[in-house]
Amino acid sequence: MTSPQFERDNFAGVIGSTFTVKDASNGTAELVLTRVSELHESSGCRGFSVEFLAPENCNVDQGLYDIEHTTLGNMQLFLVPVGMKNGQLELQSIFNLLIEDETNA
Repeated sequence: MTSPQFERDNFAGVIGSTFTVKDASNGTAELVLTRVSELHESSGCRGFSVEFLAPENCNVDQGLYDIEHTTLGNMQLFLVPVGMKNGQLELQSIFNLLIEDETNA
């Protein structure tokens, strides 16, 4: 069963809000959720992505990070730096979730 925390609509409901990440140097950085992609479904799987902006000097390389949000709580996300946007580091996390067969539940 998928954690409700990782549902697309939960992230879409907090676009523009701040997430706190512990960066690679054990400091913290504030990430702003800027985009949540549309939900795509195919072959027993559904997926979406989320994008964040972080300060340019944020020490976040590709990897798994502990993240906190006031509404969504604590979670771990695999973040990937995808470029720079207006002087800020752009990060992305992609979700691929299995769709459970409810006929066998």
